[in-house]
Amino acid sequence: MTIGLSSSDLTEGTVAPASLTFTSGNWNTAQTVTITGVNDFGVDGNVAYAIVTAAATSTDGSYNGMDPSDVGVTNTDDDTAGITVAPTSGLTTTESGGTATFTVVLRTQPIANVTIGLSSSDLTEGTVAPASVTFTSGNWSTAQTVTVTGADDFGVDGSVAYTIVTAAATSTDGIYNGMDPSDVGVANADNDTPGITVAPTSGLTTTEGGGTATFTVVLTSQPTANVTIGLSSSDLTEGTVAPASLTFTSGNWNTAQTVTITGVNDFGVDGNVAYAIVTAAATSTDGSYNGLNPADVGVTNTDDDLPGITVTPTSGLATTESGGAGTFTVVLDTQPTASVTIGLSSSDPSEGTVAPASLTFTSGNWNTPQTVTVTGVDDFGVDGNVPYTIVTAAATSTDAGYNGRNAADVGVTNLDDDTSFAVDLRLSPDKDRVETGEPVRYTLEIRNRTSINLTNFEVQHELPPRFGYLPGTSTRDGRAIGDPTGSRVQRFALDTLAAFTDLNGDGQAGPGEPGYIALSWVLVPGASATPGAYLDAAVAFAGCSACGASNRAETTVHVAEDAFLARGTVVGRVFEDSNRDGLQGRDEKGLAGAVVMLDDGTSVGTDAEGRFHLPDLDPGPHVVKLDLEGFGLPATATTEATPVAYVSPGLLSSVRFGVSFQRDSVEIGRPPVSGLAIVTDELERSASVAGNALRAALVVNGMAVRLHAVDARISAGGFDEVLRLDGDRLREPAVFTLDASDASSVRDWILDVRDQRGVVVWSMNGRGAPPQARPWDGIGSGTSRLEGGQVYEYQLRVTYEDGLEIRGPRRAFGVDRGTSIAMTMTGDSFEAGRAVLTAAAVHALAELAKALRRSPSEKVIVEGHTDSVGTAAGNLALSRARADAAVRYLAERERIPRSRLVVLAFGQGRPVASNATPEGRELNRRVEIHGQGTEVQRARLYDVYRGQASSRIGGLSAAVDSAGRFSCSVPLPPGDTLAVTLSDRQGRTTSALVRLPSLEIIEPRGEVRVPYGGTAPGVSVGPRGAGRGMPQVAGLKAAPREQAAVHVLVSGRTDPGNRVEVDGVVVPVARAGEFSREVPLHVGENGIALVVRDPIGALRVANLVVRVLDHAEEGRDVVVVERIPHLTVALPPAASVLSSRELRLSGQTGPGHRVWANAESLHVDDDGAFSGTVTLPEGKSSLKLAVEDAEGHAGRSIGPSMSARSASSSSRSPTVSSGRRPVPPSVEPGKARASGPRDALRIT
Repeated sequence: MTIGLSSSDLTEGTVAPASLTFTSGNWNTAQTVTITGVNDFGVDGNVAYAIVTAAATSTDGSYNGMDPSDVGVTNTDDDTAGITVAPTSGLTTTESGGTATFTVVLRTQPIANVTIGLSSSDLTEGTVAPASVTFTSGNWSTAQTVTVTGADDFGVDGSVAYTIVTAAATSTDGIYNGMDPSDVGVANADNDTPGITVAPTSGLTTTEGGGTATFTVVLTSQPTANVTIGLSSSDLTEGTVAPASLTFTSGNWNTAQTVTITGVNDFGVDGNVAYAIVTAAATSTDGSYNGLNPADVGVTNTDDDLPGITVTPTSGLATTESGGAGTFTVVLDTQPTASVTIGLSSSDPSEGTVAPASLTFTSGNWNTPQTVTVTGVDDFGVDGNVPYTIVTAAATSTDAGYNGRNAADVGVTNLDDDTSFAVDLRLSPDKDRVETGEPVRYTLEIRNRTSINLTNFEVQHELPPRFGYLPGTSTRDGRAIGDPTGSRVQRFALDTLAAFTDLNGDGQAGPGEPGYIALSWVLVPGASATPGAYLDAAVAFAGCSACGASNRAETTVHVAEDAFLARGTVVGRVFEDSNRDGLQGRDEKGLAGAVVMLDDGTSVGTDAEGRFHLPDLDPGPHVVKLDLEGFGLPATATTEATPVAYVSPGLLSSVRFGVSFQRDSVEIGRPPVSGLAIVTDELERSASVAGNALRAALVVNGMAVRLHAVDARISAGGFDEVLRLDGDRLREPAVFTLDASDASSVRDWILDVRDQRGVVVWSMNGRGAPPQARPWDGIGSGTSRLEGGQVYEYQLRVTYEDGLEIRGPRRAFGVDRGTSIAMTMTGDSFEAGRAVLTAAAVHALAELAKALRRSPSEKVIVEGHTDSVGTAAGNLALSRARADAAVRYLAERERIPRSRLVVLAFGQGRPVASNATPEGRELNRRVEIHGQGTEVQRARLYDVYRGQASSRIGGLSAAVDSAGRFSCSVPLPPGDTLAVTLSDRQGRTTSALVRLPSLEIIEPRGEVRVPYGGTAPGVSVGPRGAGRGMPQVAGLKAAPREQAAVHVLVSGRTDPGNRVEVDGVVVPVARAGEFSREVPLHVGENGIALVVRDPIGALRVANLVVRVLDHAEEGRDVVVVERIPHLTVALPPAASVLSSRELRLSGQTGPGHRVWANAESLHVDDDGAFSGTVTLPEGKSSLKLAVEDAEGHAGRSIGPSMSARSASSSSRSPTVSSGRRPVPPSVEPGKARASGPRDALRIT
């Protein structure tokens, strides 16, 4: 017999076995059935269910179908709702950005999402991320990690406690809704230490010429009150400092302030003088800074004083034989200690003299230039320009610096004023332009240049042609004399010219002096003197009529004609006689470009007003004709076509022509169409990068990036990095400890040891990960060995499989040779801030004691040193206490006699490295132990931390502050992969290739203009006024669809599998990476936020800026379809046959517009009326018209066809045209063009 077993609710319990079978052998043996509860993770209370016993099946009719009783069961609920936060206390963050984490998880499965908000109780100490966690029925049992990041406050505030507040849960699950989990306690560790950094503190140079030098001062932490530092110069005669003091506040404490030092001139030769800028102890109510004394600054003032004599100029001076003078100056370069005298003389007194004869400079006037005058001497001979020299004698003085010093001589040239003629003539008229019949007076100045009387003296005067002498006008020295003899060549007999006597000392004969005569006469141009230039000339003779004694004097006078009285002019006007009455009415305009001809073939064109004039005509009758064929279209005269004008001398004759045309009028033009301009800026391809070069930390777009790190350390059994030689071998082998992150991905590595010249003395390398430890016997490459007293540098370089080369920090070790008693105990040998030895320090001192016992008679010096943190007195006490601790151990535990041990304490006074860096301060905290009696060649580890931290992001350098921090935004290179290299002060380099998700915007791009209510690909514009006046915010959530001015389809492309959000909304990404979403925009600037995440969490953030413009910059509507300027033009009827190729046009357009016909410009009046003449090609053609307004709007059109006769078939006289005909502008893309049938002008 078989009985089946089953559970009525498998979610609450199961049964085993599934059936029971009883036989005739076991029928009376009870069989056990096991029921097992099932966990459902939900709080559902105790649930009743049943184990169903099926009806028995058997061939025994008594049992077959017998149904035993079911069994009732209750499944006890073990689920209690709750939220677990772990840990809830003990977390620590740091002000340098150190983080801590805790987890949150639900205890039971909720029936709806549960959200728990997270916030920091003090954002100035720490921040929390994410801002909330959400649990669902699927992830309720998976702990979610929350990260707390410390915030830097720059102030010395110690470790500050704060709390991450977990808000009460929100959920539609009534059990979890309102449940408040435990808050988390955190402490933010302070990283600020008070200090004052002065850079540089030495090596500055000023000059006595006022040259300056600068240094900077900055605080290392934020003070709680103002900090003032006084500044002064130790020697105000060598240099001054500005400002006199510096004040740092809690706002500017980390901004370096610049101090300027200016050199002072003392005028004395005192050499380069050293002085100092004294920085006083700081004063502040902040106890950490009050009394803190920064380093003074060493300066050297460079002397600029050298004895010397400056002469200016030393060449190029000129004097003249007429007594002209030149000057130069003399001055000393430095202040003498006694008077300095310099003698002056001329190398050739017959050419020039010098005054004064000597110069004397004292300590009072040494820097005042003294002027020396050189005067030319006349020799009355023709000797040309003669050079000579002003000789400066060697200086005499009891000042050894100047005594015997010889200043430069001065080169001078004396200009000759003598010529080969004994007499100098100069001829001049009293006017240079006359008309016929107008008299002109000529004056001839006669100068004897010799000291002898010239007898039989005569002047010959050559008259200009067509000029006549006016009798009775000749004078000598203002007194009338007789007329000259001769006609065209006249002679003035003056008897004797007296010898020259220079009464006024000007070097030449003048009025009132012997040797000077002023001869004058008057000439008159005759009626036959035509306009032009006329030459008058004179020359003098002495002794005989052929004995020339002077130069030839000439002068020119111009004769002008009075044209007005000799000729006549015809003036007139050509106008369009619209009413054909032969008279020009007020509204009947003149015709520009009309041709008017004379009977002699002369022709002229009319101006813009239709006016013309024919000047310079002979008196008498002249036939004047209007060229009607020149208008190019049927024209008739309404006045006489060929009137006769009578020309009289000096008078005007007037003629008017009226013209009537047969023409048609047509119009063109179109108003503008307004709309919106949608302007999309180019998507900025950039990334936000921040980090710390000293800590090799990197964050790109808010995501932390893991960086490689490598390092190497050397040790030789002690705490310091000093190797000790016994003979030529190391006392103990050195061991390099090597470390590289991601060791499995290392391709190869190399460790170099270099000497102070940078030469590699030992190197080792390998493939794959470097060994953790590598011993070294101190023997370099080849046969080279380490040298005592030297400092060596070592560095580990690692190359990874991705090609990145990472350099560890440059570190140094020294080599000691000599006594075995030498050891340096670093700060790690003592408990922090105390004089208590560590276990490792005890072991090292025990080894040192063995060496002391091998040299029992040698005294031992134990020196204590500290860094500069804290007060000087406290540091001195700490250094003594630590030295005493080492001595007590050696004396009490190792039984070394105290009489052998000498304790010296130096505190912070003898640093071996810079206290500005943590690494340097670590080197300065030490206890040095060495022998006293033996000369020791001991290596000194100099400060190797002298480099500058740097960061290079995507090929660009980012500024790194003193704490190593940097932050910048850099453009993304092609491929969206950013190369990053960080270097710290020790030369450690860390690199990474950061691949960011790709992002390409397909639409919108550039500028699109769409009319109101219109559409364009991807753009839909609403009616005028929609979306205006809405707030201009970065997101588009403020632009509801029913109020938006524009709807734009944002489409783009990224890598397949990425997640894309547009304005916070997740949009689907197609298999090929395309995505799109329509967004509403308002009038003004719209920012569309795009966020792209790849599957590993890399983040790309971009803001697409789209500006919707309804007005141009000048305030006018945005024009979508440009307007075409209005134009009305008068043309001949279609299919007209013109009698000339010259077509006369007129019409109306807007003021300021320009009009062209067949590429020839037409004149446009201020009121828009235009007219002009255009030359048509021979035969049949169509007129091409163009118009352009002042804003550049333009239109073109082809007018009706017409036929024009060739010029050879016309009997009219040639026309006269004036001015250039510019080519009309081309219509730019997007501008309207004119087209249409031949007899109409329309713009499409």
